[in-house]
Amino acid sequence: MIDLYVQDRFRRRGVGKASMQAAATACTEAGGTALVWTVYKRNQLAFDFYDGLGARRLTDLELMALPVRKP
Repeated sequence: MIDLYVQDRFRRRGVGKASMQAAATACTEAGGTALVWTVYKRNQLAFDFYDGLGARRLTDLELMALPVRKP
């Protein structure tokens, strides 16, 4: 999964939770033991949602990006 976004009209209907469960199932079936993802710091709605699923915040990782240009 690259991005999880649920349109306002579909929120609070279990769509996001079902999507995360599908990702967790795929992870387990592939031999994985955890899902790791990023959340924009200002997206409190997302933090609340993931906290409600039982996710924990990782504070020992830093996100990095390397800008590239087309030749």
